[in-house]
Amino acid sequence: MSLRNEFKEVLLRSGFCKKAMVAEKGSECVLYYCDRSLPLLIAFSTYENWVYAKLVAERLVKPYMWHCSDVFFNPYGLYVFARSLEELVEKFRAKEKLLVAQTRLGVEKLTKMGT
Repeated sequence: MSLRNEFKEVLLRSGFCKKAMVAEKGSECVLYYCDRSLPLLIAFSTYENWVYAKLVAERLVKPYMWHCSDVFFNPYGLYVFARSLEELVEKFRAKEKLLVAQTRLGVEKLTKMGT
């Protein structure tokens, strides 16, 4: 099983995502839609012995920007780096409150901007 497929299984097995669907698959990154109370986009990749991801609330990314590069360069969201997939998901959980707070601020800002 590839690391990308294994990552999806870890997201589901851990209960972090109710459902995890691939939104984009590239040579360097896979973008997942993570169904949960705060739906997320997760851009997942690897570098040498590291796994990393950027989590962004789905509502802070316009649908036509559901691409790894757009998520990685989005001003919202949080990066997470780890040595294993399980550690990565543990770090996701540790950042959940911060991600929720950031999402509220992002939605407020975008609403004021009229987007």
